[in-house]
Amino acid sequence: MERMLRICQKLYGDYRWGRYDVMRAPRSFPFGGMENPRLTFATPTILAGDRSLTALVAHELAHSWSGNLVTNATWNDFWLNEGFTVYFENRICEAVYGEDYAHAAAAWPWDLKGVIDKLEAKGHHADTHLRLHLEGRDPR
Repeated sequence: MERMLRICQKLYGDYRWGRYDVMRAPRSFPFGGMENPRLTFATPTILAGDRSLTALVAHELAHSWSGNLVTNATWNDFWLNEGFTVYFENRICEAVYGEDYAHAAAAWPWDLKGVIDKLEAKGHHADTHLRLHLEGRDPR
């Protein structure tokens, strides 16, 4: 994490929050990670022992610049928050692990048509649009 933080500062400027920690959340935690200024809550599944799942830390740490300092004005543009963060995450992983790793990490989860097909098959048509329609929906 220390190396990632130094790389982030080199790429994006000073870390403005003072201290950064990661707390292992309980197994029931429903997300991979949840960033907050100074602290990320992370699923215990990132503790692989071989450090192979640390891209999650890169992603949550990237939110310290894209999401916590600069973010979307409304939830209608939430894709900007995650879009820039994924880009930052990839640049961090490229600097830490090399270009080959960054290309592989960027490619494996993004079968966009497959994701859209799965969401639509489950009846989540509203979640397949760039601008999400969240009226009357509980974001949890």
